[in-house]
Amino acid sequence: MNGSLCEGNLISNNQIFQLPTDGSGTNRAEFGITVDHEILTGFLDYSVIQSRNFTQLITGWGWVVRNSTSNVQKSQDLSFSPTGFTYEKAPRTAVGHMPDGQMCLLEIDGEEDIDAGPDLFEVAELAVSLGVESMINIDGGGSSVSVLNGKYIDKPTCNDTPTVCERAVASITCVRNKF
Repeated sequence: MNGSLCEGNLISNNQIFQLPTDGSGTNRAEFGITVDHEILTGFLDYSVIQSRNFTQLITGWGWVVRNSTSNVQKSQDLSFSPTGFTYEKAPRTAVGHMPDGQMCLLEIDGEEDIDAGPDLFEVAELAVSLGVESMINIDGGGSSVSVLNGKYIDKPTCNDTPTVCERAVASITCVRNKF
């Protein structure tokens, strides 16, 4: 959060919740789907966001897979302090797409207080092994939770302890069947 706003861009179901008003970019990794069902990931500048007619857009932290290879070391929005976010063992959530255009959501459980879970290099390694073409890290820690039909399908640790609970968050990534 930045004041009362989320950090980054957010468009959901064609509704713009947040875009910079000054024409600047976020300098952070983004995942978006256009009205033509084109999936774009990476560092999208304001002119691209304005011209592509996104129906969905979310900003993350770390473009972890690019062209089916790990991109963590090259992601301009990550720092590489040995004790920082990139190397932290924690729950992680990422979104990307496969070469055939199918969307891929990846949520990996962990627990920060005992250094359990993957660092971003391990997230990228797993995603590449699954055949992901491009993926950004969108969250982690106590905000990582997976729900199917109203029930947890993982073990969320919202307080970064063994206690299972769901943390309130500003935005979610939701996939639904369209009938």
